[in-house]
Amino acid sequence: MIGLEDMSLYRLTDRLDEAVAEILAFYRVYHSMRYVRTNLVFRLQKPLCKELLDQINDSFRDILIQGRFTVSEALSEERSESELAALPGWSSISTAATSDG
Repeated sequence: MIGLEDMSLYRLTDRLDEAVAEILAFYRVYHSMRYVRTNLVFRLQKPLCKELLDQINDSFRDILIQGRFTVSEALSEERSESELAALPGWSSISTAATSDG
């Protein structure tokens, strides 16, 4: 069941222009997400400010096995992907989601 606090995580519309605007706004920042070894890496279109990264660490520390979310350049395993080289990003050291598998 979806809780009331989760209602802000999505938007319902039957208007094409609103749907397109919502998607474009999301992808202004988000690029992709992947696992690299035990790191869950989020690639972003623009860098996060320190205050937002601190807020993410405070809000989501319970999903980390250890460490903090940190800003990183492309990891060594990603260096062959030239389109990632210019993207800022942040990654966790290890997430709870990877501990079981």
